[in-house]
Amino acid sequence: MNEYIELARNAIDVARPALDAGGAVVASVTGCAIWDWMKGRFSSGARAEALREVEEHPELGTKWDILEANLADMLSEQADLRAELEKLLGGASAQTVQNATIEGGIRGTIVQVSGDRNDVDVG
Repeated sequence: MNEYIELARNAIDVARPALDAGGAVVASVTGCAIWDWMKGRFSSGARAEALREVEEHPELGTKWDILEANLADMLSEQADLRAELEKLLGGASAQTVQNATIEGGIRGTIVQVSGDRNDVDVG
């Protein structure tokens, strides 16, 4: 069961930035793909309710925890879905999908970088 929990946690960590505080999709391609994948699989019952709760209150960590638990439960039941999710993740993790704001540069220019595995040189 631990491998399902880890896979679910990784998927949630990558997908979580897909929603801003208003529930709009704003993140990386991988995060958005995982979010869309979950929406397609969580179409009814408690899982659909958990997803809806996150969409309504993305700022509440407890809602994400419940969604993660539902995802882990689903992954423990269906091997084909585990394979699909692992393919979507493709080695991505929360560390590779980052948002950063860098202040400095010429005349206090602010640069915002959002994406997957970006290299930035501000000099």
